Amino acid sequence: MKTKNIEPSIMVSGDNSYGQLWCKKETQVTAKFIKATSFPFESKISRISHVSAWNQSIAFVFDDFKVFFRPEDGQIHEFSTGTLRQICCLENNVITLQYDGKVYNYLEKNFYQQEGISQIAASNNYILGLNNTGVVYLFGAVNEPAKEIEKDATAICCTGDEVFIIKSNSIIVWTNEDSKSFETSTKIIAGYGSETEALFIDTDGNLWHYDSDALLQVFGLPPVVFAAVGIQHYAAISYDGSLYTWGFNPSAQLGIGSDKPSNDPYHVLDGTRLVACGTHHTLAVCGGAPEIPEGFNNSVMIKSAKLHPNQKSVISRAELLY
Repeated sequence: MKTKNIEPSIMVSGDNSYGQLWCKKETQVTAKFIKATSFPFESKISRISHVSAWNQSIAFVFDDFKVFFRPEDGQIHEFSTGTLRQICCLENNVITLQYDGKVYNYLEKNFYQQEGISQIAASNNYILGLNNTGVVYLFGAVNEPAKEIEKDATAICCTGDEVFIIKSNSIIVWTNEDSKSFETSTKIIAGYGSETEALFIDTDGNLWHYDSDALLQVFGLPPVVFAAVGIQHYAAISYDGSLYTWGFNPSAQLGIGSDKPSNDPYHVLDGTRLVACGTHHTLAVCGGAPEIPEGFNNSVMIKSAKLHPNQKSVISRAELLY
């Protein structure tokens, strides 16, 4: 399936109080997605390989190598440590994972001792790593050994309060005080967390929202390959590059033309390959095709395109996963 031919661009919606939309200073709020005309790296947009946001802070990676980090104060910090596989932006810090398995803490200007990591997750309270054999580590100080907290995991994500350890048929919800688990009837392949919320994708591209020790399916979406979470607002990219948003909307961060909240996913952009959600804004990287996550069932893309060639979001309901 081909993504529509969209020129490389940064598209933004929501609050611009901190200049996080990279548009005219007099623009305080935009209720629809507009082009970020003041983005300082416009000629390099097609080379953006990763983007991550936390509150008003954001980090971009160009060519899997060079990181540009802009915290809330608006000052851009540039650094590089090696070829990057993943990035997690925090309020005043960036955690990066290299392809050689090393994890770097930008604030500490140092690598963690534990190596051989294949996936990371981070919030203001947790920094985690997952290795190729399924061991989950909790990182502390960079000069201290990481703490092993679980085995046989396939993916991880976290919020400010909870760690989600994904296994073949269950999810463990872990905190510093205790842990609990629940079984799943579908195989989860990826998780995405913010300060308060978490979303999950299964092998068929179904999207699930964590709520009160259960996963609730988000309906009204084609197969999803990437998601982002803000503070009670959500964004998802389908296999064909369509961007959908829904949820809390006081600053018009959904880009749907108003500040009304929506339980229904809205189709807001085409040609989207990356998306990030801040507290009150959404930023999309357009131009090119989204990356398909490992473990995704590619046959569902063909099936969805045949069954729903002009699919639009019209319903939203919840269904218990277990």
